[in-house]
Amino acid sequence: MQGLGVLLSPMGAVLALAGCGCASPTPGEPPVARIIAEEVAYARDRSLDVFAPVPVPDDPVAIVILLHACCGDRADLTKLAETITAEGVVVLNVGWGGFDADGSYPESYEDVACAVRFARAEGESYGADPQRVALVGWSDGALAGAVVAHAGDSFAVERCSAQEHSALPDTFVGVNGFYGWTAPIDISYITDRAVGFFDGAPAEQPQAWSDATPYSWLGRRLTMPSVLLVGATDPLRADAERFDAALRAAGQPSRLLILPPAGDQSLISARTEEGRVVARETAAAARRSAESSGDPLRRVDTQRLGRGSQEPRCVSAASSPSPVSTACRPFEGSAVVILDGR
Repeated sequence: MQGLGVLLSPMGAVLALAGCGCASPTPGEPPVARIIAEEVAYARDRSLDVFAPVPVPDDPVAIVILLHACCGDRADLTKLAETITAEGVVVLNVGWGGFDADGSYPESYEDVACAVRFARAEGESYGADPQRVALVGWSDGALAGAVVAHAGDSFAVERCSAQEHSALPDTFVGVNGFYGWTAPIDISYITDRAVGFFDGAPAEQPQAWSDATPYSWLGRRLTMPSVLLVGATDPLRADAERFDAALRAAGQPSRLLILPPAGDQSLISARTEEGRVVARETAAAARRSAESSGDPLRRVDTQRLGRGSQEPRCVSAASSPSPVSTACRPFEGSAVVILDGR
């Protein structure tokens, strides 16, 4: 099945993943994940699953909202949800309209905005901090996620179960994302599927095509950090590099992490080192989303990501290397992080 991103850019197929089979950890072990609520309605005809770490943390934890790709459903990200949750955050795995035959504009984007509003309104009831919300989009989910991250409050609230809260997350994370188009719109983006999604070509629906790409909204949220992760050999690497450059040109903090040669699916797998890096970076971004930036620009040594204990090392312009737990403090200025030395 092809979706908008398949037709607008090269990308891999959707990977269907199995459900949770997690057991409680023994004392002293790292937390694991469990589903604490399923099929929770957050918008009209839309639902999500809630994952929480076990054991339950003493203090409220950050919230991660996961968006699946163009044409699948939230089951595609179940294993990623578990892996991120085990890093000590609450995860909302969201079923949204996507860009499939059931999706349309602006309804699919409204779904995403409703999910953020839901996290703000209901986060505390799941042991989470509604002031630390990270919106994470995989593949085409990154397109809608990036728009909502910049302009979520511009979308209608009538379909949302929570209507009094902001739809703007505290940070945005894209995983092997497709990030849209710039003006003038190249003809390669104007496919039959895209025209159907927008109910017309750009000449017929110019506002919809403009509003549905994050490039139209850059510069509106100068303090909101973004983290973009992509495989070194993935066809969407160039797209991530272009969007990262546009974010930084607009004065917004952004971090681009180029992981070892990896495809669309291995970045959401709990069995790969790059998948575990995605989980750690996502959880770190969510936890730190309420912190202010301001430290000197940092870069990262391009040492190869190992299959064991080796980690990236963060380097300040005037200091010696110091090891960190998850690559580097995500929002201390802008940086490009190449984890495989390429």
